[in-house]
Amino acid sequence: MADRVITIPYKPRPTQREIHEVVKHHRFSVIVAHRRLGKTVCMINHLLREALTDASKEGRYGYIAPY
Repeated sequence: MADRVITIPYKPRPTQREIHEVVKHHRFSVIVAHRRLGKTVCMINHLLREALTDASKEGRYGYIAPY
């Protein structure tokens, strides 16, 4: 079976890039930020990337938010 290439059409803003860098080193994260920063978009894309590139195939990923 040929390797698949999955493209996530997401370009993080500078603040979101910083969040990605910090979050990837921790198991649990809490982000407190102003409205309209793009927290949901940022974290959903982060989870997608981590889940799709998980070499162990045993990872468990979840997103918990008020809504």
